Amino acid sequence: MIFGESHYDDEAFGDTGHQSDFTPKVVEDIITNKKNVRFFKYIGQLFHEEDWTEIWKKVAFANLIQYVFEKGDHPQAEHIETITSFYEYLDELKPDKAIVCSSRAWLNWFPKHIDDKAGIEIGRAHV
Repeated sequence: MIFGESHYDDEAFGDTGHQSDFTPKVVEDIITNKKNVRFFKYIGQLFHEEDWTEIWKKVAFANLIQYVFEKGDHPQAEHIETITSFYEYLDELKPDKAIVCSSRAWLNWFPKHIDDKAGIEIGRAHV
């Protein structure tokens, strides 16, 4: 399971806000059309340099923030609260491994919104 931080809208996907089908559309566009989205390309190249789309066919992906922003917007407190969906994804999908690809979320938001959840211990690494 790979977690990103949040999505930013572009012309291909329309209105911003909470959209349950936005992430699947983005991932499908990356796999099908090799749409060059920097985050997905860079993470994909870590797993398969020649075909960076290959990993996205094999993993579950979700964003920690369940909101689509307009370019240039920044998450507010009500958006950051949605990162508790992290546990819902883990409970439902039961992945062997989870990678959080957001240093801002890991270092700033997890201590405030995640560590207090009963029965789950999360460690942090400072690189």
